[in-house]
Amino acid sequence: MRALPLCVLTIGVALSPRAAVADPIRIVQDLRAVLVDAIVFDPDATDVLRRTVGGDHLSTSANVVRGQTRASAFATLTSTVTGFGVFGSGQLDASAIVPPAAGEDFEHSASALAVSEFNMLIELDAPHQFEFAASFLGSAFVGAPVFTALASLSQPGRNVFRFPAMSPRSVLATGIIPAGVSLFRLQEDIQATAETQGQTATGRGSFAFRLELTDVRPTPEPASVMLLDSGLLALVGRRRRSALFH
Repeated sequence: MRALPLCVLTIGVALSPRAAVADPIRIVQDLRAVLVDAIVFDPDATDVLRRTVGGDHLSTSANVVRGQTRASAFATLTSTVTGFGVFGSGQLDASAIVPPAAGEDFEHSASALAVSEFNMLIELDAPHQFEFAASFLGSAFVGAPVFTALASLSQPGRNVFRFPAMSPRSVLATGIIPAGVSLFRLQEDIQATAETQGQTATGRGSFAFRLELTDVRPTPEPASVMLLDSGLLALVGRRRRSALFH
């Protein structure tokens, strides 16, 4: 038995259910970042501000010391972007220490801020169903605000989902992302301040998230594909018989 023509096999595979398609996510702009800011309010001391942008593994830290007054911050973001999803986690740490007054004029104060944020413009070739899940843990002297959003830029003014600052510690959302360019943003920050003598403030936080996409375009039914393949094979066989009798 002679092998079937390559074109027939190629067409049959291409039209089979769940056929491989191009990755739906195209990264338009990568704005993933971690930021830390450590400040000691003193004329002889300067604050340290550091920011690291872009990449799957981000980490930065800052530390300022003025005598016994100090501020330190640390932030990380580890994330992965695949054709059908975004996954990530982050760690945050901030501390500010002002010791008891050693003299009559002790006016030093300190503060530290650690921020881990995922910002990315993504483009989809077709509408996709999404499932977004995230969990947040944090404790801080000032607070640990959380902001998550997925906004469609192809339809200005439309937020697919949005959770304001101080959102629940766990989030689960589903829906449809339209074709076009969308912004996916997730941020958590920890701030610690110590503005009075003898006060120590610390804040720690962590978070994890995933955004998974499923193509909602219809796929051919198995019966339809088998029928089409059978028709193609019959057509090839008929052409071969015609060639033998001519």
